[in-house]
Amino acid sequence: MTVQDLWLKRDQFNLYGKFYLPDQRKGKLPLVIMSHGFRGNHLGTQVYAQQAYEAGYAVYSYDFAGSGDGSEKQSDGNFLDMSVLTQADDLQAVFEQLQERPEINPNRIYLMGESQGGFVSAYVAGQLSEQLAGLILFYPAFVLQDDAKERLAKYGLGPESRVVMGTQIGAIYNQDATSFDIYQEMVAYQKPVLIVHGDSDKIVPLSYSERAEETYAQAELLVLPNAGHGFHGDDVRKAGQAMLAYLNQRQADLRGEEI
Repeated sequence: MTVQDLWLKRDQFNLYGKFYLPDQRKGKLPLVIMSHGFRGNHLGTQVYAQQAYEAGYAVYSYDFAGSGDGSEKQSDGNFLDMSVLTQADDLQAVFEQLQERPEINPNRIYLMGESQGGFVSAYVAGQLSEQLAGLILFYPAFVLQDDAKERLAKYGLGPESRVVMGTQIGAIYNQDATSFDIYQEMVAYQKPVLIVHGDSDKIVPLSYSERAEETYAQAELLVLPNAGHGFHGDDVRKAGQAMLAYLNQRQADLRGEEI
């Protein structure tokens, strides 16, 4: 197993991540870029990174700017300067640098995101539609725009920070979150999408993913009974199996298109 620390750049920020490379490989590898949720870090997708790696995929699981696990190895930046659009810039920079690596097949890059990382991955997929091989979303936080609108209606757009889920955010968070409609961004992405969501999610109601399934041109929504926001136990296995089935099917479909 080859797992290495890999630092990438977005503007002046150093972004930290773990780069998983299968030892036994022939030719260039398909890559899955995994993005974590609000208040999270690269460890949030570690179990799925391991599953994809063991199935023969390269994986990059990273920290958004301003996020980390509290160790000396974490991305630059201040969490108060974070928004979904700064995170979209992070992800796009990560994509652009990884597609140039000699181990990676630039035509087989997938985005995978959990919670807010799923929201950001969906947004970036709309920008990079033709360059991506696929998109995987676990309990994507499409509710965050409605939440931000409620905070703006209550507090206005002042420079002071607010507390969300026990964590302070800066004014830029609400401002950027309400500057576009994520469902309109989805329309640009025409390729197959996998969405996995629990029907007992109290943070992001399932209805937001149901609307996404209807909005995307080709989407499969897997609903996990009694699962909440963030998967545990057997739900991790089920979500991982769905991810691998999707990835393997996309790989087969793309090979077929090349014939």
